[in-house]
Amino acid sequence: MGTGERTAWNTDVPDEPAMSDEVGPWCKASGLQTMLEEGHQRGAVGPGAILDHVRHALGFVEALGGPTTQPTGPSQPTGPTQAQSQPAAEGNAWPRLLDLGSGGGLPGLVMALYWPDVHLALLDSQRRRTTFLEEAIDHLALSHRVVVICDRAEAAGRDPLLRGRFDAVVARAFGPPAVTAECGSPFLRTGGCLVVSEPPVEVAWRWPVRELDCLGLTDGGSDRFWGFGYRRLIQAAICPSRYPRRTGVPSKRPLFHVKPH
Repeated sequence: MGTGERTAWNTDVPDEPAMSDEVGPWCKASGLQTMLEEGHQRGAVGPGAILDHVRHALGFVEALGGPTTQPTGPSQPTGPTQAQSQPAAEGNAWPRLLDLGSGGGLPGLVMALYWPDVHLALLDSQRRRTTFLEEAIDHLALSHRVVVICDRAEAAGRDPLLRGRFDAVVARAFGPPAVTAECGSPFLRTGGCLVVSEPPVEVAWRWPVRELDCLGLTDGGSDRFWGFGYRRLIQAAICPSRYPRRTGVPSKRPLFHVKPH
């Protein structure tokens, strides 16, 4: 959980996903499909085909250089994998990830099941959703390495137990670029990576260089996996202590507005 300097995330990843697309049987056998369907019924998981949600979540695994084969057994640590070439929390052999605005567990629950060598924190501000997430990690036998946090991102980002403690933050649909960057950056240690889901058409102007620099972030480029787009933002320097601003301010007064060139 340390915040010391370590090697930056490797962004030299394949152009094409290496995972097979046979996620249906794995999703069903692991119990994930049942939990996501329940989450949909309870309003925690949005509309759309469950397997499409799962494939989208698996793209975050690829974007971070995670495993490219489905786990064959229970969700237990498997020992060193190719993920071990990525930075891990000090005193802990596994990377530590945070799912920003986890909702019904997308992508966090999927990543936890597919990537047995990570610790995850699922952060959401709505008690209804976090109650579901707590039930889900218990049902999926993930409580030994997945925790649920019910709090606003602005408040959690100032918690000394969470600030600067994560190797990566993932954001599927947290908010506009400025809000996602300001709320995600404080959780990252130097060299960490914020991975954000992107629109179907690549639009680099969504992430202005000067404004990202205010948060210590640099643009690590984009990739497509499973037909979805992902942007990597690297925490080149520790996030300044003035961020995040108090609850609600990042949305009301965003650091930047996205305008097409």
